[in-house]
Amino acid sequence: MIDESTTLNEPKLKGMYNYVHIDEKWFHMKKNEQTYYLLDNEEDPHRSCQSKNNIEKVMFLAATTRPRFDGEGRVVFSGKVGYWAFVTEQPAPRNSRNMRAGTMEMKVVTSVKRKNVKAFFIEKSKRGSIGATGDCWHGPGHGWMLRRDMRTIGRGLGTSGARGWAAGSAPGR
Repeated sequence: MIDESTTLNEPKLKGMYNYVHIDEKWFHMKKNEQTYYLLDNEEDPHRSCQSKNNIEKVMFLAATTRPRFDGEGRVVFSGKVGYWAFVTEQPAPRNSRNMRAGTMEMKVVTSVKRKNVKAFFIEKSKRGSIGATGDCWHGPGHGWMLRRDMRTIGRGLGTSGARGWAAGSAPGR
């Protein structure tokens, strides 16, 4: 992306310091076959899934940005913003031999849509886990652009919704 403030004779690219690139990846919670290296006194891990067809998938969302260096070339910020799973905590509805009723258990969010991703980032920003990190990159008052390959995260994620975060498509697409 070309910086509009540079001259036409010598155009320069933007620093893109305020862009956060996100991507999602689905993982199986357990593999069908797994190799374990155990000591003699260790037991095999317990698997509570009765069929390999019942193994759930979970979506992870990764966010990275351009790394920051000081004047001497040392890394100040690695560029890794975070890596989050789309899960919710819910109380167990009834007793079983594995857990009692009311015990908090993690449930996978099976349907992740654009509005879920948007709400997820707004929630993380309100909690401060993303917003506070963003302030230390450039200082408060700078706008941040969330970029996702070939898609927008969602309309309406402007500065009023999430502490200066906005959404957009990847450059050049």
